[in-house]
Amino acid sequence: MELFFNDQFIEEYRSIPDQNANSINSYQMIPQVQEYAFYSYYGFGYLQNWAANTILKQETRTETASISVMTVPMKIPPMIKDPFAFLLGIVAPYIFMLMYIPMLYRTTFRIVQEKEQRIRETMRMMGMKETPYWLSWFWYHTCISFIISLAIALIAGYKIFSFTTIFTIWLLFFLYGQAIFGIILTVQSMFTQARTAAIMCVLIYLGTSVLAS
Repeated sequence: MELFFNDQFIEEYRSIPDQNANSINSYQMIPQVQEYAFYSYYGFGYLQNWAANTILKQETRTETASISVMTVPMKIPPMIKDPFAFLLGIVAPYIFMLMYIPMLYRTTFRIVQEKEQRIRETMRMMGMKETPYWLSWFWYHTCISFIISLAIALIAGYKIFSFTTIFTIWLLFFLYGQAIFGIILTVQSMFTQARTAAIMCVLIYLGTSVLAS
């Protein structure tokens, strides 16, 4: 089917695309902008809609009956609009980040408190070496991180991330919690007062997390 405004067979005067070609191509990756313009702005869409509405009114005997026409530049899959998923993508990272602040504050406070009260020096005088001391704190941090990550995985895997296995969610947050121990070791070496060190550790953690996001 071809529709022209005059008797000259020139490509520029064409009003609709060539109807001998298939309207849908399964391998099409980009919109057919020219064909979309032909159907939308050259009168064919209005003419087709007018004819469809006329037939509909005659068949249904209803003057208010109408059909809305819409032209799309390419075949697209159904779109699912999920406001919760959009909101979750913005809020969830900050919620999960805040969940580790109590562990971060408590661990930093206790390590620097031992330095402040010279407990570490006393234990070193009694023969304690550095390796078992820091391994004990790492084990303490690991236990707390395991509990927090497991709680997040069970809650998030039940309803929020239902298409991801609980083990994958747990592993992600567990490794994230383990990485925080590096911030604790770095900050505790810079301060001698427990409360100041804990507060600064939290501020550095929040600041670097916001910058990274």
